[in-house]
Amino acid sequence: MSAAEVARAESAQWAFIADLAVVVTQGDDVVPTELTTTGFDPSHDLDRRTESWAHSLPDHTLASLSRFAAGLATAEADAWDDEDPSVATRALSDRRFLLGDRIVHWAIPWLISLGVAEPASGPETLAVVERLLDLGDRHRPAPALTRSEGLFPPGCDSIGEIPSSLDVTTFANGWLFADPRSEVGPEPFTAAARLWTELATAHPGTAQLWQDMATRAETALSFFES
Repeated sequence: MSAAEVARAESAQWAFIADLAVVVTQGDDVVPTELTTTGFDPSHDLDRRTESWAHSLPDHTLASLSRFAAGLATAEADAWDDEDPSVATRALSDRRFLLGDRIVHWAIPWLISLGVAEPASGPETLAVVERLLDLGDRHRPAPALTRSEGLFPPGCDSIGEIPSSLDVTTFANGWLFADPRSEVGPEPFTAAARLWTELATAHPGTAQLWQDMATRAETALSFFES
């Protein structure tokens, strides 16, 4: 396949993700975003990224971000067809950083959480997770590091700020959105650590994220022992 054909195929992948993201969030009062899942507001960064392509996001949901990524892939393909490699490589680079910086680190944990909490949505959520992981293996936005000292600010990892206490209503401790009214024991964190370790092994393109999630889940277990 030519570079243009590869980019057009990826655009179709992103469109597929966008469509399924709408399906799995139908009926939700609040559609998850990076802000609602991690507490970080990406507005300024996303505005900067989209303005350079004369694009405006209607919101920061996975569906909208995926449609923007699909547009970048189409822009890359068109640029290759027009023999404009500078635009093509910029579209490719911007898409890679969009995936790694603003999508995969929160969308995959949220989707896995959704599949656990609502088994009926399992096939759709699994399909989106698999597509995102495949794109991560292609673009490699977060491969495993041999050493991380000096790469992240103190108290942070590849996900963001490392929590200092146990909060079972977010994925900050390696597991996700437990009902705050329920009794939560160590078992979900043990299972989560195993899950993230398996993902890190199977998907080297985003392995650092899942290694850090596994470490967070393992650390959370110590809260039950203290």
